[in-house]
Amino acid sequence: MKRESMEPRIDYKKIAPEAIKALSAVDRYARTSKLEPTLLELVRLRASVINSCAYCVDMHSKDARLRGESEQRLYAVSVWREAPFFTARERAALGLDRSRHRGEGEPRPRRGVPPRPRTV
Repeated sequence: MKRESMEPRIDYKKIAPEAIKALSAVDRYARTSKLEPTLLELVRLRASVINSCAYCVDMHSKDARLRGESEQRLYAVSVWREAPFFTARERAALGLDRSRHRGEGEPRPRRGVPPRPRTV
């Protein structure tokens, strides 16, 4: 079976270096905060799922595993509201992450692929 490669991404460092500096500063701040490293990885993974970034999902799931996160919880990040094994603190963090990204239910547009019709 032939595996398709991940879609190439924009070189943000080249196109928007100041934005990358700002995002890096936020990430540095988060890493020095009192938030647990595993919680930060769960939030990063959730953001990657929301943004439909296969490269980022791969990277953050591996980073979370290296920090001791269970596969069961990683698989459930996309359905965290229904999963029974996230704490109130983790749920709060995972819920806030959605507000910083696309609106609820808005799929990421793919180049050359028309959006699927919404079902009601």
